[in-house]
Amino acid sequence: STHLAISPILYLGDGNFTKYVVDRPREYYAMLLFTATAPQYQCSVCVKTKGAYIDAATHYQNQYDFEVTPADKKMIFFVVEVDSARSVFSDMQLETVPRVYVLPP
Repeated sequence: STHLAISPILYLGDGNFTKYVVDRPREYYAMLLFTATAPQYQCSVCVKTKGAYIDAATHYQNQYDFEVTPADKKMIFFVVEVDSARSVFSDMQLETVPRVYVLPP
């Protein structure tokens, strides 16, 4: 899981959502931002929320060394954009964004 800690944000779509979020065991909290920041959605709150979310992820990454942080404090920040995760949005019945979820290990 070393590669998970390189970037403060990992982008998920239909192809990798299950691997990083659903599959078990998962030895980290999954912080998930579901959003629609592409211009055609005209979601200004999505854009603002994503900026704040990236800031929080960056601060977290600067504070914790992923390799030595215990699982109860290990968190990975994911962004799930509607255009790359239509099946995930449909499966979760998400109709409004932005949404933030925190899933325990």
